Amino acid sequence: MRIPLLLSLLPAFVLALTPADYSAYTLFESHPAPEGWRQLSTAPSPSTPITLRFHLTTSYSDLERELLTVSDPTHPRYGDYRSRESLAVLTAPANNAVETVLEWLQSTTPDVTVDGDVIKVRLTIAEAEHLLRTKYATFQNDDDGRTLVRTLSYSVPEVVKPYLATVQPTNMFTLRKLNSHIVPLHVTDAENERLAPFSAKAEADFSIASAPSCNATVTLECLAALYGFADYDATGKADVGVSGFLEQYAQYDDLQIFLQKYRPEAVGTNFTVVSVNGGQNLQNVNGTDNISEANLDIQYAVGISYPAKNTYYTTAGRPPFIPDLDVTINDSEPYLEYLEYLLKQDKLPTVISTSYGESEQTVPLSYRHTVCDLLGRLGARGVSVIFSAGDSGPGWSCRSNDGKNTPKFLPQFPAACPWVTSVGGTHHVDPEEAIYFSSGGFSETWEVPDYQRKAVKTFFESHPEAWQPFTKYFNRCGRGFPDVAGQANNYEVILHGAKQLIGGTSASAPMFSGIIALVNDYRLKMGKKPLGFLNPLLYNRPDAFTDIVNGRSSGCDGTTWGKPIAGNPAIIPGAGWNATTGWDPSTGLGTPKFEVLKNI
Repeated sequence: MRIPLLLSLLPAFVLALTPADYSAYTLFESHPAPEGWRQLSTAPSPSTPITLRFHLTTSYSDLERELLTVSDPTHPRYGDYRSRESLAVLTAPANNAVETVLEWLQSTTPDVTVDGDVIKVRLTIAEAEHLLRTKYATFQNDDDGRTLVRTLSYSVPEVVKPYLATVQPTNMFTLRKLNSHIVPLHVTDAENERLAPFSAKAEADFSIASAPSCNATVTLECLAALYGFADYDATGKADVGVSGFLEQYAQYDDLQIFLQKYRPEAVGTNFTVVSVNGGQNLQNVNGTDNISEANLDIQYAVGISYPAKNTYYTTAGRPPFIPDLDVTINDSEPYLEYLEYLLKQDKLPTVISTSYGESEQTVPLSYRHTVCDLLGRLGARGVSVIFSAGDSGPGWSCRSNDGKNTPKFLPQFPAACPWVTSVGGTHHVDPEEAIYFSSGGFSETWEVPDYQRKAVKTFFESHPEAWQPFTKYFNRCGRGFPDVAGQANNYEVILHGAKQLIGGTSASAPMFSGIIALVNDYRLKMGKKPLGFLNPLLYNRPDAFTDIVNGRSSGCDGTTWGKPIAGNPAIIPGAGWNATTGWDPSTGLGTPKFEVLKNI
């Protein structure tokens, strides 16, 4: 519940507290303007309105303990997930946090709203500058001329800093990183006519599905054969959520054409659209830039999980990042608003697929931790949170963005958050191989979690040839990713009524999410709980995956998708990760065996 609080309405015992010293300030965050943005001489008007969001710290250790308990298949409380109300109690702000931060904020403005562990303040630029001891400026993007009012550093009182997880918007510039790319494909007029709405010939038949056909292009049929779910008759008990950001709009008509061609018994099934933070649901969008990712995600999530309910969460807004050479288009996705919305819902999907990300170093540290904490809360609610690993191998620009330009591998966020299951990429069959662009590596933010420690240790001990040449470029103590993998190239997708091929781990994530939805469907049918946070179970059952031992990822060669990277990218000869026996930072544990997962 959202509760506006004015200072005059605070309980008497709060007002009676000895006033804290809010005069001693300390730096909270400082980041340079991203490459491609320049500060203009024109300052923003002091009266410009702005709404600041103050995220309060919570008991992270309590959340971690609870999440790992209910996700441990050997624990008596396995599957004992928290309700919305129960989780809110567990993750309530630290003692005195609300009172201390409120007292400070309301010394500047009475327009304050408390919403759980988030405090929102509506004020002017002048008031925000005084509150944060900073100066806002106007910045312009060199590519498209957009202007933003932002600050590069800000401070808070020393007594307040321990209670704050992050403050936004402050350094909210924009970044774009969709983990997919369109493969050039010539489609004849005859085939376009054959794929016209409601006139396509039904060609799919799971009963004669053929895994080798995945060597050419990837369809529902070949995935069903390859991963073993062709014979499963789902009941629709396990809901699926698909995350939509960056003005990506899933198209209803294209889904029906896709289903006609690839899953004819599902024709008429649709997805529900939920708007978050003003997100739109545009149909008949010109071009493919704003539909390719959304269509890929929703078509394969619906196609695999049918007859499950699928929800597409279209979220507006863009979060902060720190610049590096991998940032070229400058858009990003508003995780905080989206995750806060989800956690307020009484009922959540059993699995949520997200196909977006960026390198860790582009995201402020406080923002990284806050988002990962919220993702962990979803796991405690019983949601399997799936992220694509990324499409940059060990990295593209492969330089630090701290001013030193140190050559290094670039782990991905949120794929390296320990509370998500990240999905890398493969291609070919008999055998499947790691695909070159599949991101993987070791986090510089989170240490290796206990559930993964044995697998990562075995990788380092058994395959020194795979990592020793690059030991100075990555954090050997970090959380390893991806966790699993799946086909990631040449997916047949319908865009504006015509077939197109799309590749990337953006395809692997909804595919794997659909399979987990089928597993959850079976478990619910058997009276069991859904799987929830997957990783402790998956690392305990590597036999549920086909170990990928061929192929490798590659990167750090000065190019992205074959095109030179602007700036001064680092060249690290031979950079990449081999697919090896056991877990590896190219394909994780491997690709899923549905029948084994279903019967765990």
